[in-house]
Amino acid sequence: MILHTIHGDFTTRCTFAGLTVCLAPTGRFFCNGKGLLINFSHVALVQATGEVLLKNGQTVFCSRRRKRETREAFLAYARTLSRRL
Repeated sequence: MILHTIHGDFTTRCTFAGLTVCLAPTGRFFCNGKGLLINFSHVALVQATGEVLLKNGQTVFCSRRRKRETREAFLAYARTLSRRL
């Protein structure tokens, strides 16, 4: 598996399922389909079309079936951040 991070790309022998079990319950990470785990702390906007705009300017396209769920999860994440402030 290849992990794309702000510090570069890293290869690991960890399974995708193993990684999602560890990270998804935190609320910061969201599994959006097969092989895509989104870190909401690096997301600027999730559009209604399903495009996920990252803070670094890149765009990730999420699953069409899960675009509404992705948007709702991002909004919930943003609300939890605003409550902490």
